[in-house]
Amino acid sequence: MNRHYCYYYNTLFDAHPINAPESVTVRKKIKDMIQPSKLCVLGMLLVALPAIAGEQSNDSLPAMTAETLPADIPALWATFDASKEPLNIEVLHTYENQDVTIQMISYAVGIFKGKEVRMGGYLAYPSDNDGNIPGIVQIHGGGQRAMADFSFAVAQNGYAVLATNWGGRLMEHQEAGKPAEGTIATDWSPLDATQQHNAWFADTKPDELTYDDFDSPRNNNWFLINLANKRAITLLQQLPFVEAEKIGVHGHSMGGKLSVMLAGTDNRVKVAVPSCGGTGTAPEALKARKGNSARPRPMKPLYAKYIDDAQMLPYVTCPILYKGPQNDFNGLLSNMAFNWRKIPATTPVRYSITPHMNHRHALESEFVDLLMFEEYLKGTYELPETPQIHVNLKGNAIGPVITVKPDPSQEIERVEIFYSQDPNGQFRFNRSAQVTQHGDLYIAAAPITSTDLGFFAMANVYYKHPERLKLVGPRWNQYPADTYILSTNVQKFEIPEVQSAQPTVTDVTTRMIQASFEHDGKPDWYRYSKNRLNTRKIRDPKWRGPVGATLAIDVLDPLGGNLIMEFEFNSYSKYGREYPHGNFYCVIPIESSEEWQTAEISIDDLKPVRADRVNGMPADWQTLDHLIITNKLDLTIDGTKQSFVVNSNIEHANSDSDRQLRNMRWLGGDYPATILMNGGGLELNPAEYEQQFNKQIDVSIELEEKIDGVKKAIE
Repeated sequence: MNRHYCYYYNTLFDAHPINAPESVTVRKKIKDMIQPSKLCVLGMLLVALPAIAGEQSNDSLPAMTAETLPADIPALWATFDASKEPLNIEVLHTYENQDVTIQMISYAVGIFKGKEVRMGGYLAYPSDNDGNIPGIVQIHGGGQRAMADFSFAVAQNGYAVLATNWGGRLMEHQEAGKPAEGTIATDWSPLDATQQHNAWFADTKPDELTYDDFDSPRNNNWFLINLANKRAITLLQQLPFVEAEKIGVHGHSMGGKLSVMLAGTDNRVKVAVPSCGGTGTAPEALKARKGNSARPRPMKPLYAKYIDDAQMLPYVTCPILYKGPQNDFNGLLSNMAFNWRKIPATTPVRYSITPHMNHRHALESEFVDLLMFEEYLKGTYELPETPQIHVNLKGNAIGPVITVKPDPSQEIERVEIFYSQDPNGQFRFNRSAQVTQHGDLYIAAAPITSTDLGFFAMANVYYKHPERLKLVGPRWNQYPADTYILSTNVQKFEIPEVQSAQPTVTDVTTRMIQASFEHDGKPDWYRYSKNRLNTRKIRDPKWRGPVGATLAIDVLDPLGGNLIMEFEFNSYSKYGREYPHGNFYCVIPIESSEEWQTAEISIDDLKPVRADRVNGMPADWQTLDHLIITNKLDLTIDGTKQSFVVNSNIEHANSDSDRQLRNMRWLGGDYPATILMNGGGLELNPAEYEQQFNKQIDVSIELEEKIDGVKKAIE
């Protein structure tokens, strides 16, 4: 049987073991850090007895009715004092890793419906510190859990990090056979703010697991989790070695939204870095754009008033940086293009946008959160300001002209300018424009397809990473890239604005998709891992496949084997529900040869990856959204698992060895008279959208598991 060390605290460092053997090492570390002014008498460490079930007279939230709901967001959050009640901290497990102390803890969120609600998490901090370090609240995403690896990764750079386990899943050290097996860390009862109570991330109506018995923002999961994160700030501030006025927050995916929510409702946050979330709900102006990426679910009135992160942004006064990819399914850049302009003009705002990816970051964006913390919590670095961008829609003889002026305060390595006419920000292919430098300006002309489409542009500036800071990350991204990305927000122009400017239309279709695959086909292609090369280029009308065409690619492979491709059609049914949607694949045998050979794929060669995930077979290439060249494909065909690899004779079957590719192109076929764009038909209803959205969460977790080695959370 495992022996557990359990401590109750009023401060973290006057510990009294309960039903546990003496731990000299742990107690010595704790006592060494005690500040006498922080000590409390033993009687203050006891947890107050809960009120009788159903009583709310001793609750942490005041009684309300539907008629007495606060007038606005600040008034709502003024009713909760995050520092008033004792935290009643328990330490469930403690260990040290590379001079960082890591504690799995549980603390009191408050009393709700007469019962103490508790939040688990990992607290990590440098074991030997100067007694005056900044604190960071770290917030995990949907389907995940607080992770010791993440809290350790930031703590080793000189921070005290508290990763909250709001999802309620078992943390690593609670799993079977681990030191804290059988302990309880997060306990939302009698409420439920986890994804088991999933509908209440969007709802405010009452049920047996909500707080109020009437339609109320306090019934919403996001509200409850924000309470817990506010208490996390209080915990960090009460640590004797944390500088109470130096608190930051960062979170990923759902944690990105929660980071914006915390920054917008708590002025103790001095810097915020939301990742892949926090862009807010689509405003009506975006929903009016035909073929847009807005989610179809309508917002409930109280959610729209009190919970939507778009409504939190006007209250964000601390420096904030959005970190996300261009094609994220959760942190939608189209929403950000509208909503982040609501942040007060006096608030320092930055962006770091990874080209082409979905729910992941390029290495050049991975360390920008630490750079924000270094500037605003330590004062050890000064980030450049957000690049200035200007779009002249009328432009020149080529098309609209995009001008970028970066802040030259740090060394610039290069500038990328992207543009598109695709109305759907989630799935659009962002073209890389040809950039020329003129003094401190970077300028690009943008050939366009039509004046009957909108126009969207943004830019990335790559700055030299400050090696002197010696920043380190988690084990899967331990060291930073040579450069880091600071981006502009997306510049948006709707169809009437384009038509009014009347830019010159010079773009033409081409059958050549990719002539060279040197450098992995960058900047138009990207990788999540070494085994999969991806592009959305074939979605753009310029490179879209003609009806009846064959996809061809030249291959040079001395060993031979298989050419494996995956194809995603009609994502989220955005081209219309009358068109087939889903994922398909094709495996083409490649002979061993020292000569170039051409592989050809017709639309009839495609097979469904999952027969239950498609609604028919595509008749042509017009709705192809995403193309992947992969080294390995695992399938279940007629109940039997089957794997395809590049070459089974290669020692590492996932490797493509010395294979070379060139000249991916369309052969034959005819271009249709009308360009098919998103918005041409009916879109998914809310229930179907939610199903595909949740599938994207699963895909994201699978990528973290396969690529980063992050262990999947147990329900």
